[in-house]
Amino acid sequence: MISFLTQQHSNSKGFMKRIWGLVRVILITVFSDPKTSYVINGKKIIVPLSHAVPDYISSFTHYDNLPIRIANFFDKNNIEIRCVDVGANVGDTLALFDSHNKIESKFLAIEPHIKFSKYLDLNWKSDERVEIIYEICSSKDEFSSNTFVEKSGTAFINLNDNGEPIKQRTLDSMLKELKNLKKPNIIKIDTDGYDFEVLKGAKHTITNNMPWIMFEVFTIQNKNYVEDCINSLVDLKNYGYSSLFIYDNLGNYHGNYQIDDIAFIKKILFYQLTADSFYCFDFLVVPEDFSNSFLKDELSYFINSCGDATMFENAKKLID
Repeated sequence: MISFLTQQHSNSKGFMKRIWGLVRVILITVFSDPKTSYVINGKKIIVPLSHAVPDYISSFTHYDNLPIRIANFFDKNNIEIRCVDVGANVGDTLALFDSHNKIESKFLAIEPHIKFSKYLDLNWKSDERVEIIYEICSSKDEFSSNTFVEKSGTAFINLNDNGEPIKQRTLDSMLKELKNLKKPNIIKIDTDGYDFEVLKGAKHTITNNMPWIMFEVFTIQNKNYVEDCINSLVDLKNYGYSSLFIYDNLGNYHGNYQIDDIAFIKKILFYQLTADSFYCFDFLVVPEDFSNSFLKDELSYFINSCGDATMFENAKKLID
């Protein structure tokens, strides 16, 4: 019944969507956020009913589609996927990267939030290709006092002296102890405002492997947000990256830029910080050997997704 509600709420529009939304809120309240499920690439993913992702995926064409396109690119080029998912939540993004369900693919899922890590276990713990770590991934190895603020199926870290002491380690430190995933070629980071700290603690992993890195650029509780963002891009430039793909929070393609074009980066950060109802960007850095061919695939994908013939023809003019 709950899964049926999830499907109806995600697929309906207008008045009926409001009705199903009301029923959903009542069930979340009465039954303390019960389990539901939806299907990604043929895999059933169990989530709390309050989780917003099923509705976003059905409402926005490109939402959460980038991992699938990256997986398709790897498959087309016969590259084995070795993926680290920092902020794995319930494991929905793992299912996207695992769209070809290859036995040789390997994954590390990192999720410290107790509620979401339980769902992550339900979805992936039985899969021998997946290792799970239940700690905060950060810029240093230490215990810190934290609380988590949860909303709509996600949570962000709130550094708080009154919080519970939680172990945090760098990604470099975590990978040292793993048996199956020593050399990742994809790092996805989605920690709702903590991504720059994760990057700081992954220097050895990044410089030794030059993985594709997909991270969220989000402002939550960070007084040094602009400086941290720019410094992270400068670090990535120094590691050897030059190509930066930018997407908005709904998965729409913004463009491909030089990672050291700081003047432009400042302009889009200004837009983000001053725009009404705009939350975050997703940044993707791609190794130089693959950036041009992936750019061609991305332009083709977005042009072909145009729902209007006139828009299609005009968009095509821009790259011909």
